[in-house]
Amino acid sequence: MSIPSSKPQFVYATYIHTTPEKLWAALTDEQTIPTFWFGNKVCSDWSTGSKVQSFDQDDNTLDWDGEVIESQPPHKLVYSFRVEGRDEPASRVTYLIEAAQQPPMGPTGDAVKFTLIHEDFPADSQIIHGVSMGWPGIISGLKTLLESGQPLGLHWTPPSE
Repeated sequence: MSIPSSKPQFVYATYIHTTPEKLWAALTDEQTIPTFWFGNKVCSDWSTGSKVQSFDQDDNTLDWDGEVIESQPPHKLVYSFRVEGRDEPASRVTYLIEAAQQPPMGPTGDAVKFTLIHEDFPADSQIIHGVSMGWPGIISGLKTLLESGQPLGLHWTPPSE
């Protein structure tokens, strides 16, 4: 039983027709990431304690940064997430990659369950609004890329304030 959090959070889970190793590789490969992350580069060596930095595709400015908190390839990755130029403490992103068990709807074959948890926002967070709109596009782009080999081609439009 989970205890409800009093802080806002974003959770997204989906099944992807791939293997844990291929999903991990897509999530951590600097050449692949821009194809599903709205063209932005996300750079890190993804080992515990390493920096993570995301650069805007248009002007190569730092968009957000953080630090890898936990790295267990190909099953779990946790990193902090601090948006550049915002006076808000870092939040926390967790990727969970599980070999799909047979769910109630039937066998999954070569599929993994991918769960993204973005949490540790302050109660008055403004950043959660942007990530709540961004993550579904990123994950949909990732799923499409892994299942079809083609990018989804979504473009990011920042929320107006």
